[in-house]
Amino acid sequence: MRVLTDTHILMWALLQPERLDAVRRDVLESPEHQVFFSASISGRSRSSAPSTVWISTSSLM
Repeated sequence: MRVLTDTHILMWALLQPERLDAVRRDVLESPEHQVFFSASISGRSRSSAPSTVWISTSSLM
């Protein structure tokens, strides 16, 4: 399954995983899922890349 989530979920998953419930942690950690995170912050991108750029967790974990 492909999963798309917000940047704050990425930050919680990496820095405060206890803030996510067990179901969401399982989805993010499962090798059966492709997890993507939005690169935009508050609806705006802080980089020159368009807000349609996605960061795959496979490159982060």
